[in-house]
Amino acid sequence: MAGDKVRSFDDAYALALANYIGGFDTKPGSLAQYLQMAGGTSAGIPALRRFDMGPIDNTMPGFAQGLQRVGEYGLPALNAGVRYGMPIAAGAGVANLIGRGYDALSEEPVVPGELPMS
Repeated sequence: MAGDKVRSFDDAYALALANYIGGFDTKPGSLAQYLQMAGGTSAGIPALRRFDMGPIDNTMPGFAQGLQRVGEYGLPALNAGVRYGMPIAAGAGVANLIGRGYDALSEEPVVPGELPMS
């Protein structure tokens, strides 16, 4: 099915991102190392399936159980927004910039035989 192909693509993409982010050499114990670990962990979470955070312990307070459920579904949703939404937004921004350039050029009067020099 198409859904399985999309999920397998997203799983491979998440793994590639985690490997890429984890491939940089950082100083042990530095802020960069901790940021790299957080980025690699969050980027490695597939965006199209629930993130398993382990079994819910019934002895945990209700608030902690709620946080665990939010993490299981919220982290993949956040990753989908960052992983797929940011490139789409960047493409839309570039398209808007190109469109404004064409609009500015189209307002320039063109006289046959002369080049505009303004």
